[in-house]
Amino acid sequence: MNPGINPDHALLLDFLRAPPGAPWPVHTNALAQELGTTLIAADAEAGTLSLCFTPDARFVQGNGAVQGGIVTAMLDFAAAFVVLMKLPPERAAVTAALDVQFLRAARAGRFVAHARIKRLGATLAFAAAELRGADEDQACASASAVLPLTHPRPQPRRDSAG
Repeated sequence: MNPGINPDHALLLDFLRAPPGAPWPVHTNALAQELGTTLIAADAEAGTLSLCFTPDARFVQGNGAVQGGIVTAMLDFAAAFVVLMKLPPERAAVTAALDVQFLRAARAGRFVAHARIKRLGATLAFAAAELRGADEDQACASASAVLPLTHPRPQPRRDSAG
């Protein structure tokens, strides 16, 4: 992997080059792993992307709903990933603003987030994401995101000696 590229970005680019079909686990980010995140669809030309999440019981409140911060994190992943997918490897994006609407309780289970690019400029990207239960027709939350475009910093090397 290129040491100057965001590992999430590299994973997305590999997913886009792979034959369509099987979902890809997102193993490049600790929180994504904890949420059981998989890439399930992406269309770079259309600017759309879908992720599946399976948060476990640690993220569920006593009322059976997934905690709001976790719902927000799932929407943020989707919005950030759809933007990263459209960028060349020498560019990166970070979330500067995320406006989340909680539409109804996010009951424990499997979730699918669908994201799309609303506008991609030279310095800013705007994206939208929607989260729903995997077997549900109605969204439980939606979000609009603003992401400044940057140049990635090299990832620090992890030595076994340090």
